[in-house]
Amino acid sequence: MADRLPPTSFCVLARCGRELVAYEEVLTRQHDAGVLQIIDRGVVTTKKDPIRRWRVRWGQGTKAVRAVVVITDHDFSQDELLCLVRADAPHPWTGRTESPLFTLGLSDYPLRDSIMGYHFFACEAGKGADFAENLAETITVDMRGTPLLLIPAQRDLRSVYGRFSRATAGVLGALELSPELSDAVNALLPEHLRTDPNEARLYLPPGCDADQPTLAIPAQRLHRPAEWGRLAEASIEWSSWRDRQPRVPADRGHVGPLSQ
Repeated sequence: MADRLPPTSFCVLARCGRELVAYEEVLTRQHDAGVLQIIDRGVVTTKKDPIRRWRVRWGQGTKAVRAVVVITDHDFSQDELLCLVRADAPHPWTGRTESPLFTLGLSDYPLRDSIMGYHFFACEAGKGADFAENLAETITVDMRGTPLLLIPAQRDLRSVYGRFSRATAGVLGALELSPELSDAVNALLPEHLRTDPNEARLYLPPGCDADQPTLAIPAQRLHRPAEWGRLAEASIEWSSWRDRQPRVPADRGHVGPLSQ
């Protein structure tokens, strides 16, 4: 069983292209604009790109947040980097709070799920037979680093999905599910994991004590904010489960824990 960080921790592990090398410029602009305060920086030199770490804070009192951002090499891709974030607040993160990635300026980057590459800031549309096979493998083999949400492609959910997506940015990937894609992927899935093109369904990865591997919003309840809040909080809760905390640079030449 993995160790769980407190519910006041919001954790992200994402991958991104090489444009993330310039992230410090974005963070510095946020600092100069008074959005947040950079506490300190750290770097460790490696054979590839240096591992870089920033500690920041923003807000006061019950709205105070302290966060750590780490950028390092992607083990399996020379064209991508990994981004790790842990943000700690006085109160638990919920479906009514905004993801810290916006304050950190990371919404300027196309961050994706670290394994399968589902986008964190957009709901993509899946098409083609090969996509159905990849999606089925993602669901059945647990080939994903974050929860995966399937949304009905033929429903207008902007009234409820906007708040949901701002609360969960960084902790889940989302795909639009058409009836055609649903039929194609269901032919490859066991019955208890099959999709429904009329409902929203959240697939949770392994590694926590969730009682159900999936959570769903049926068609007749899709416009109820409370239902989306339930899925949001399940996704954010999952983000606080980790086998161990990554170790990241605290100061030049020194490596310390992420919570430092």
